This record gives sequence, C-alpha cells and structure tokens, in this order.
Amino acid sequence: MQLTAIYGGTEFLTCLKQRYISDKLVVAGTSAGAMALSTPMIYAGTKEVEQLTSEIKVTTGLEFMKDVCIDTHFVHRGRFVRMAQVIATNPTCIGVGVDEDTAWVVRNGTETEVIGSGVVIIIEGFEISYANVDDHNAKVPISIRDLNVHLLPKGEKYKIKHVNPPHY
Repeated sequence: MQLTAIYGGTEFLTCLKQRYISDKLVVAGTSAGAMALSTPMIYAGTKEVEQLTSEIKVTTGLEFMKDVCIDTHFVHRGRFVRMAQVIATNPTCIGVGVDEDTAWVVRNGTETEVIGSGVVIIIEGFEISYANVDDHNAKVPISIRDLNVHLLPKGEKYKIKHVNPPHY
C-alpha cells in the first residue's frame, strides 16, 4: 500500500508505464515490490483469517500487470488459500504465487518463465463452478470449486491468457 500510495497517479508512474510499454524497460520487484506491480493487489489478509470470506483485502496495484495478482513468499508462508480467494472474487485474473529464491520473468506482456530454485504456482479461476465469496458479512470458511493450478519449476513457461479486452 505504501508504494501505491506514493506513486499512484503520479507523472513518474505514468512515465515508467509508458517506457515499460514502448521502450521495453525492465521493471522488477521483490516481496511487496513484486506484489505492487500487479492489479489486483493484496494488501491485507493473514494466514489466521485467509480461510474466511471477505478477510482478504485487495486494491489496485501499480498496474504493470493487469488481471494478474502476484503474491510472494508463497509456499513458505502458506498463501495458497489467500490467493484462491482473490481469484474467486476476480475470476478473469490469474494468481501468481512466487516461492522464495525464485522469479517469474514476463516478456512481451504475456510470455513468462520461471527462474531460481523454487516454484511459481499459477492459479486460474476461469472455470470456477462455485464459490461462496459473495457473502461479505458471513465470515464463513471459503469454498471454491474447479480452480485450475499449475506448479512451475525453473525453466517452465506459461502464457498469460487475457480474457478481458485491453483497456487503454
């Protein structure tokens, strides 16, 4: 949140995005810096509450990656359920969980590759048949059916699917 609050809506961020698109500028982040590159962006929701509906808080990130939610320390901190909840509430997005000592490299906006010693976990919600995330007051355990999950180690590639038409 600190990064988006500082840079969101600034001329500096607009310039960075324009250069990222037209000049092939490399943009990178680690930990919260990687999470801030995406939209939607998780800003709150701990392991203790991730299994309850409406307890994961999401906002607009810096929007370098649209319809992609990035979470870090994914395996080490057990963040799968947290990401699944985000994808259930944003089913046209993909969730990207990046493990420790691992990077998810994106080229040309859609072509990705995993580098490092861990894995990247991709969660797709395009085929969700049921989710109980629409009851914001109940705070009941989350239920989601038909998520698609990919476990990608070093060297594996993944093509980002764009379901929503681009908005310029």
